[in-house]
Amino acid sequence: MDEITSNNEQELKQVVSTYEVFLDSTIKAAMVSMEQSDTSPVLTNDYVFFDHQRIYNNLNNIMQLSNFIYSIYYFEKSPEIIYTSAGFSFELDDFYDSEWLETLSLEKDFYLLPARKIPPLSGNEKVVIPVVINLPLNTINHLYTYVLNLDANSLFNYMVKNTATKRERNIKIIDPNGMIIISYNEPDAIFKNIQEFDYIDKKLLLKTPEGSFQTTYNGKRILVSYCESTKYGWKYISEINLDLVTNNMYRPITIMLYISVMLLVLSFAASISVSKRLYKPVRELVNLIGCKSDRAEEDEYELIGKYLNEYLNENRHLKTEASKNMKIMEKLFLTNLIAKDIYNPDEIAEKFSYFGIPSSDNYTVLAIEVDDMEYVNTLVPNDKMLFDYAIEDISMRLLSKYGIGFFVSIESGKYAIAFSQKPEMKSDTQKITVKLATELKENISETLRLTVSIGIGKTVDNAGEINKSYCEASKALTLREIFGDGEVILYEELANNSILTINYPEDLDETLVQHVTAGEADKAELILKEIFAVLRKQKYIQRSHIYMFSLQLLNTLIKLMVELEIPENEIFVNAGGFGALCSKLMQVRKETECVTVFCEVVSKICEKVNEKRSNTSNEKVKEIIDYINNNFNKPISVDIIADEVQLNSCYLGRLFKQYTNLSIVDYINQIRINNALELLTKTDMKIFEIADAVGFNNTHYFIKIFKKQMNMTPGQYREQYVK
Repeated sequence: MDEITSNNEQELKQVVSTYEVFLDSTIKAAMVSMEQSDTSPVLTNDYVFFDHQRIYNNLNNIMQLSNFIYSIYYFEKSPEIIYTSAGFSFELDDFYDSEWLETLSLEKDFYLLPARKIPPLSGNEKVVIPVVINLPLNTINHLYTYVLNLDANSLFNYMVKNTATKRERNIKIIDPNGMIIISYNEPDAIFKNIQEFDYIDKKLLLKTPEGSFQTTYNGKRILVSYCESTKYGWKYISEINLDLVTNNMYRPITIMLYISVMLLVLSFAASISVSKRLYKPVRELVNLIGCKSDRAEEDEYELIGKYLNEYLNENRHLKTEASKNMKIMEKLFLTNLIAKDIYNPDEIAEKFSYFGIPSSDNYTVLAIEVDDMEYVNTLVPNDKMLFDYAIEDISMRLLSKYGIGFFVSIESGKYAIAFSQKPEMKSDTQKITVKLATELKENISETLRLTVSIGIGKTVDNAGEINKSYCEASKALTLREIFGDGEVILYEELANNSILTINYPEDLDETLVQHVTAGEADKAELILKEIFAVLRKQKYIQRSHIYMFSLQLLNTLIKLMVELEIPENEIFVNAGGFGALCSKLMQVRKETECVTVFCEVVSKICEKVNEKRSNTSNEKVKEIIDYINNNFNKPISVDIIADEVQLNSCYLGRLFKQYTNLSIVDYINQIRINNALELLTKTDMKIFEIADAVGFNNTHYFIKIFKKQMNMTPGQYREQYVK
């Protein structure tokens, strides 16, 4: 139970992180498009008026970025008119949705307002999360405002479904007041207060940042895990039916018990029937010898020979039938061996010998389950037999590649393999088993166009413990409720709590930004490969790890595009827009596919960077140098210079260092020290006066910088010059 709770909490945290990165990326993409939108007024006859159609087109273009943008408002301060993406315009005092208007008097660029029901012009109310964006960014006086109404519940449901979160899991998001703003699998719960749900421990939930507890709801045991968002203040709640998780472990055993009882009854009936047939000729032989036969007199030896021949023929018939059923009997034994713990070592050895099954000193059980059980259940019996045979054929071919073993069908859509490795491969048991499971999963996907999930139990050293390994594999497999479909899950790693969140490599991310800013596409692509190589080095990779890396990386590139003032439509045009790119990333299963997608994006960004640099970079660097040379004796900083040359401060620093191989601060200090050298040799000014004259407001700092550049103090330099 501790393992289920721990992994449920880990998965919930990954869902939280993925959703908020997804939400943030959607907002950032919209902001890029908003900044590029042409919404400037047109002057005619001394009156300011707006080309309405142009504004509506801009709003429609932003709407196309994502299916999860429900609506957009656009507000211009002069005149005070609000335009909506639905094609209507209103004067400020007449607008039907006024809850966000108070933000117009505030100075921040960005506000994320509490979720609410948006009042529609017609139809039903819609639950949205309003995002208020004041433009231009980084200014005190904003000229216009966008309100982005996000359909947060649909966005969340889409994200959860595409990250393979199981249908039996219910996830809710509540705001700091306890109101449910998002609910997966229970839409009626939206905008209800958590206080209305008696089975939830409200005191524990609202007062602690994260945790788990068990409760009962409608006669079912429920595991409730929760954690708090540090970014938005929301609380995420995950509910899992514990009865369903635990019952899945015992269902195959129950079915096999019923099958065994039925076979026992059939065997008893068959033995009675055979006994009667064998007893009949013996009884007649006894009657003959005792002279009690009613038949006509026959030669006694001839009659005995006749009955002996009948007996021998019957015996041959029984042997023939037994031979025909040998495979069925073997499958039944192997199924019982895996799914039940009913045989002692002597019985196992006897049956292995009888069926000609080679024994081994290592067995690892793989539990296999088809993810799309609805498809399996629609198959007619003949197709079902062919389907099972195809799974068995693929499994046995791969088994022979790595060792020996046997395959059994537990029930519809569920199978198991007992795998024994070749002696020369035993030194790396886990690696070989995972490789077998991965190839098996991929072969089934390619051949049958279906995904399977595979649980792997611990390796045991004798056939009597195969059931133990199977139970562990089944337990690992039930946790796909948390990890999603199409995964290979090792019980050993779960038991050791070694499946943890893989940290995104922030250092590589920063290096990537530097190379992209410099327009170095080749180096940036190498860093991309290094970022995803972090995943390949892990023993256990979940698809959620790939999603997290992809969305983190996408978020980095979106921020960089905003910083570099590169329009989104120039980068994502061939990918179908930002929304289409996100959808594509949600479908990938391998990190190598992500590398290919991001290499294309990074290459386009670098191309735009190089175009812009060739036109403006040299001029901007010259402006920076001229400004420093003319103002070095005044208090100056990177931010002051950035405002003067109209560049983003971060970009300014990178641009200057790229062309001069010096940081802004180092260059300023160099100019100041050069001027200080002249004053030291040509004037009688005191050291503190020289420091102040060249722009240092702290004499000790001046001496420190001087010594760093000249390897001596200002006083020592003056003495040396005089000599």
